[in-house]
Amino acid sequence: MRSCLLFAALFLSSGLVANEPKLIEQRRIWDRAPHNAFTDLIRFQDRWFCVFREGQNHVSPDGALRIITSQDGATWESAALIQSSDSDLRDAKITIANDGRLMLSGAAALHDKKTHTHQSKVWFSKDGFDWSPAIDVGDRD
Repeated sequence: MRSCLLFAALFLSSGLVANEPKLIEQRRIWDRAPHNAFTDLIRFQDRWFCVFREGQNHVSPDGALRIITSQDGATWESAALIQSSDSDLRDAKITIANDGRLMLSGAAALHDKKTHTHQSKVWFSKDGFDWSPAIDVGDRD
């Protein structure tokens, strides 16, 4: 079983080169699905938001994008779960869009592969808890 881990790195000017981070802590912050992996992390509105794929296995049709949040980095709670009835959602990345909203991007591995296999998608949120419907982005693969 893979689990999401939050890694905290500390850059010290005394003796460390800027590209040599020092791991100061490692902690499991979520493990409520059989498979949790491929994380991304951002600070937004005085909270941490961590996104990742969760599902039954590394490759399974039930992949969903879980968003968890914490004010202090120690206590985490689910903020949202984005699911799709026709695809395995994966490869979550989170950033702040130019208009100040959170933007979550990911890939949908489609169950019906007759016309194409994957579709890039984005979702938007003003607070990290309520997310827009998926918006298709770019060409289909």
